[in-house]
Amino acid sequence: ITEFITTNTQILPEVRTQMIDEVLAKRADAASAGKIVEFARSTRQKEAAIAAFKSVNFTAGDEQFSTLLAMMEFAKDDEIKAAAENVAKEVYRRSPDRSKLTSEVNMKLTAANAPNSTVNPKFREVLLRLQAASGGR
Repeated sequence: ITEFITTNTQILPEVRTQMIDEVLAKRADAASAGKIVEFARSTRQKEAAIAAFKSVNFTAGDEQFSTLLAMMEFAKDDEIKAAAENVAKEVYRRSPDRSKLTSEVNMKLTAANAPNSTVNPKFREVLLRLQAASGGR
């Protein structure tokens, strides 16, 4: 079902979003989270991307964290960035290996704080929020 919803090009955008909300969100599991996050990253359909992120809020894991960080840094839309951030915070909260995720956030934060950094200041704020969500470690 996940593959059909995320790859079928014949689905109207509003129908895809509804299917994500009503089907994937109720059936989401860790095994499908990677495909759903990848769909959210690659789709040009804003509402479908936001719905996809919401559907994996409690099933995405450490494996999706780097993709979520990239979405927060490079996505053009603030609502998509916020949806990715919400999932990332939840991944952080549930992670069995928070130190690995914390290292990844700290590495990005170090780059953001470097002199002449080209990192968007809003992304730096996101990293600080993630650091706070992890307990500031």
